[in-house]
Amino acid sequence: MPPACCLSNVKCQLSPVRQMSIVKCSKGFSLIELMLVIVILVILATIVNGYYLNYLKNTQLDSTGKLVASGLIKARDKAMAGEADKNWGVHFVNGTDDYYELFSSPTDYASVSKTVKETIFLDSGVNFSTPAAGASSTAIFSKISGTTTAASIVLTSNFGGTSTVSVSAQGRVE
Repeated sequence: MPPACCLSNVKCQLSPVRQMSIVKCSKGFSLIELMLVIVILVILATIVNGYYLNYLKNTQLDSTGKLVASGLIKARDKAMAGEADKNWGVHFVNGTDDYYELFSSPTDYASVSKTVKETIFLDSGVNFSTPAAGASSTAIFSKISGTTTAASIVLTSNFGGTSTVSVSAQGRVE
């Protein structure tokens, strides 16, 4: 009958030494088996890392798009409420650091009596593609009615994704 270690899926060798049988049991993994497991783990880690980076870039772009939309909605709501008895708007700047400003004004952004209420900088991995590089655009909501000129703001991520925030002439933000 073979020794107990040979019955339990352990590699064994019987070797004769001076008329007696001595059992050598190998309890472990071979180098090839360990290398195979490591290769499989590296492949799985590479695949998971790719999905994770894709998830991060999409999340960053989506959250920035929602932040821009909420800024537009905030300006529209303030204009419709007649806050400060002025028009309210959002001014988008595509420069070295892309940002947008929430402001109030009796007429438009160029007015000397405009008041900038907030300045929000975009995340480092997200940029404006509309307005074009070095340019700016403004969405101004009329007091009480909340109407504006139709416009679209396009955001791009450094990884190639895009997100568009649109404003209709009636002031609806999508």
